[in-house]
Amino acid sequence: MCAAVSLAGVVDLAAAVRRGVGNGAVTALMGGGPDDVPDRYALGSPASLLPLHTPQYVFHGSADTAVPASLSADYVELARSLGDRAEYVPVPGAGHLEMIDPRGRAYPEVVARLETVLG
Repeated sequence: MCAAVSLAGVVDLAAAVRRGVGNGAVTALMGGGPDDVPDRYALGSPASLLPLHTPQYVFHGSADTAVPASLSADYVELARSLGDRAEYVPVPGAGHLEMIDPRGRAYPEVVARLETVLG
């Protein structure tokens, strides 16, 4: 089985800019805002590439102060509205970096969910 997995990712670059996520990091990465270089956002933002026609599992910690969990939840809602199979998986109490730390509280939950869905 093939699937896409996001661990507290910035899955919608334009929304991240509008929400001030990363203190200008997205704008710096893309070389401008979404109104300045829309073609870059169209090619580089996961939300702009939907539908993916691939199952997606979007994990996000509820205590993430770097990237709001609502960004992931909104992305999943958009993916579903476009016909994709997407699941938002909140990880209670997990912060941003805990999502990628094999010693963090999120890791066992991420692994267990992936084992369940991917076999």
